[in-house]
Amino acid sequence: MASSSGELVFELTTEGLRRQEANLDEVRARVGSLISAASITAAFLGSALIASGQKTLLVLIGSLLFLAAIGLCIFVLGPRQGWLFSPDVKILLVDYAGLDLEEAYAHLSHHMNRWIEKNDKALKRLYIELRLALVALTAALAVWFVELWS
Repeated sequence: MASSSGELVFELTTEGLRRQEANLDEVRARVGSLISAASITAAFLGSALIASGQKTLLVLIGSLLFLAAIGLCIFVLGPRQGWLFSPDVKILLVDYAGLDLEEAYAHLSHHMNRWIEKNDKALKRLYIELRLALVALTAALAVWFVELWS
C-alpha cells in the first residue's frame, strides 16, 4: 500500500511496465505458435499439392504468401533494441542522489511513463506485424485449398 501520492504513481507506473513486458512475451509466444501451426499446415498441404502434381500460379502465390507469413513471424521474434522496463541502477545512483523520496518518485515516474509511451508504440507495431502474418498465412491457406479442390 502506497504511503504517499508519489509512491502510488510510482507503483502504478511500475505495474504498467510489467504489463507491457508480459504483453511482449505474449506476442512472442503467439508468433511461436503461429510458426508451428503454419509449418504443420504447409507440410500437409504442400505434400498434397506435390502428390497431385499441381505446379500452377496459385501454388506459387500460396507459397510466397506462406514465406511472407513466416518472414513476418521471424521479424517479430528477432531482437529489438529500445525496450525499457526498469531503470538502470547506475543512473539512479547518480541522478537521484540527494533528492528527497517524494521528488525521486515523481521524477522516476515521469521517466518511466515516457518508457511506457515508447514501449507502447513498439508493441503496437508488433501487433500489426503479427496481424499481417496471420493475414498472409490465411491467404496462403485459402489459395492452396482453392488449388487442391479445383
